[in-house]
Amino acid sequence: MTQQSNAAHGSLGDPTWPVARCVVQSKELARPGYKSETAAEYLDSPEVIDAKVAVLAHMLRKSPATVAYTGAGLSTAAGIGDYASRASGTLALRWGDEKGKQAGTKAKVSMRARQPTQAHRVLAGLERVGLLHQWINQNHDGLAQKATFPQERLVEIHGSWFDARNPVVKMNGSLRSDLYARMCHWASTAHVVLALGTSLSGLAADMVPEECARRASAAGSRHDGGLVIVALQRTRLDGSASLRIFAKLDDIMERLARRLERDYAEERQALMRTGAVDRNQRQQPKEETVPPVSFSWPTDAEVAAASRHPEQWYANAYRADDKSWTRETRAQCLARSNPS
Repeated sequence: MTQQSNAAHGSLGDPTWPVARCVVQSKELARPGYKSETAAEYLDSPEVIDAKVAVLAHMLRKSPATVAYTGAGLSTAAGIGDYASRASGTLALRWGDEKGKQAGTKAKVSMRARQPTQAHRVLAGLERVGLLHQWINQNHDGLAQKATFPQERLVEIHGSWFDARNPVVKMNGSLRSDLYARMCHWASTAHVVLALGTSLSGLAADMVPEECARRASAAGSRHDGGLVIVALQRTRLDGSASLRIFAKLDDIMERLARRLERDYAEERQALMRTGAVDRNQRQQPKEETVPPVSFSWPTDAEVAAASRHPEQWYANAYRADDKSWTRETRAQCLARSNPS
């Protein structure tokens, strides 16, 4: 595969696929001062997106350790803007242009009251069926927890609007040591990293996609995992990706969910015909061959319940008998995250 097709589709892509079309032009850097590409935006064709989603589903089904690494682009459909969407006519939402509304609503909604997108919900669904093992989230918005994603599998590496022990970390601040250690562990062990809606502009947390991509490159054709990048803009790591998708995140994640639903249903029907599983869905001894009953993501009722009491998200995260989390006084916490 040529370097151009690798950057367009990833090393596991088909070099004959058409390249993504530029739909929003811009010569402005997406993240000035960082390792950034321009703010121009691109879209793959629907046919190529479907083909790439099939590859993605296969990668997730094969991976023993999958990490989601998410940036601000994940939450733009929830009405929370991002700094990198600088182009005029952006398909996303630039920070400062929110106007208090969430996509699909007419009422004004505060930033802390925003609701998870379809992409957030599908990520929670992936965790439920064992296809997502850790989420390293650069966002502060609590939308992962509102989508019912379990706190024990979530690292809010740059802080949270809802966690007093983990306030938002300014650009000149320092990451919390226990969260940094967890991130380093997954950076060194992830088989697949889903980089979703992040500009990958050289922040310290970018070690997660970078190290996964290096391992996949070193293994060559023997590796069926690696880095998956889904974003509208080009990134500096596109040429290192195993799969590169140019699309809106909600579109990709909904297609992925439908694909998994169909795959699971077809596999279960085949297993029922061969007697590997009965019609009451009781598994026979060879459990590893039996797919989940179905793929589903959180319902509106589940999201509403999870959104009601943010303080409960962290109830088990700071148990007194758990020595893994960093003990900081309030003053130490603020000095680390927001140095003067």
